[in-house]
Amino acid sequence: MLWVDVLNRALEWPTGAVHPQGGSRLEAVAGERLSRDAQVLRSVCAARLLASELAPDEAKPVSQWLATVTLNAENRGSELGDEPASELGMPQFVARRRSGSLVEPFESLLSTSLLQLLSIPSAWLQTAARRCHGVRPGPAATEAWPGAWEARFAAHAGIERMLATADLHQCPRVVWSERGGRFCSKACSNAAFAADKARRDPRYFAEKQERYRARRRRVDRAPPPKNRGAFVYID
Repeated sequence: MLWVDVLNRALEWPTGAVHPQGGSRLEAVAGERLSRDAQVLRSVCAARLLASELAPDEAKPVSQWLATVTLNAENRGSELGDEPASELGMPQFVARRRSGSLVEPFESLLSTSLLQLLSIPSAWLQTAARRCHGVRPGPAATEAWPGAWEARFAAHAGIERMLATADLHQCPRVVWSERGGRFCSKACSNAAFAADKARRDPRYFAEKQERYRARRRRVDRAPPPKNRGAFVYID
């Protein structure tokens, strides 16, 4: 899904989005606009994934955005990074705003993603898409999910207690899996398992390390195997 790829890639844009044609960084004003529009798209995603309504201050920019969108039956193959838009799942109809738009290809990517996200039936969306249930160390980046949604996502993933007892935050990536996958990677799955274990049994990992060291001590102290020699039998 295009909107999933765009939202996941947008997590890296606050550090300095690079224009795919020429590799130059976007000017400050263009970069701020890109981050703001990405946050609008993320708010819409949060509301749809959690079957909720946008707050008035979140709904207003969405309405303004949609009011200026036009559809074009074309796919010019614009690029984001080194990957053609077609590889990002760009649909045949590309959306762009008539005025106040971003530089390309970001305008086509975000506007098309917004329409694609809004057009997916709720039952299908909430079955196949979710925010990753994994955890990462440290506080969440301010450019990721709007703070008002963080607690609700944690409750939806069943990790609110885990986050309350450790310096962790929920992985910000979106997962699209019609089979019900909850994690964006094996690393996120392992981190969530370890954090949950540590919360339920604070001594678990310390005791596991002690058992490992005890086994190593036994191996180190064990006498070397006796050399019984060798013999050759000839008939």
